[in-house]
Amino acid sequence: MDLPEIKELATMRPKESLEVLLSRMSELRSNGAGLLDCVVYVRTNQGCGLAEATHIVINSSAWLDRKDDFLQQQSEAFEEFLETNRDRIAAIHETYTPDGTETVLHLLPNNQKKLWQLKKLRKKILLLKKQKKLPWPKKLPKKQDRVE
Repeated sequence: MDLPEIKELATMRPKESLEVLLSRMSELRSNGAGLLDCVVYVRTNQGCGLAEATHIVINSSAWLDRKDDFLQQQSEAFEEFLETNRDRIAAIHETYTPDGTETVLHLLPNNQKKLWQLKKLRKKILLLKKQKKLPWPKKLPKKQDRVE
């Protein structure tokens, strides 16, 4: 089954009970559907968000054998994302609940990235100036004395 067929199947059927949904995932997997295909099926059929659909799928008996690998890959991908976008992250808020940890990232818009970098650089320069650790003279030479 390909993705359009899975979406169509999920749309054609009424919202399924959890019991039926869990057996449907076993059926989909035996027909060659992958874990992410099942997430798409659950999300489409249940009308829920990505996180909830993923939670249902990875905790189902059909995919329990792949749960640890999936969570490890998801964690590595998130760490890679953080590393790649470090200079675009304005804030990170983590909320700990009995159901797990929710992490919310606030990213700077692309046009504010440079402004943020300039502000960061300005703070660093002011700090160095205050500590008198600037590598250049306090006063620039007069224009006629400058070497260009």
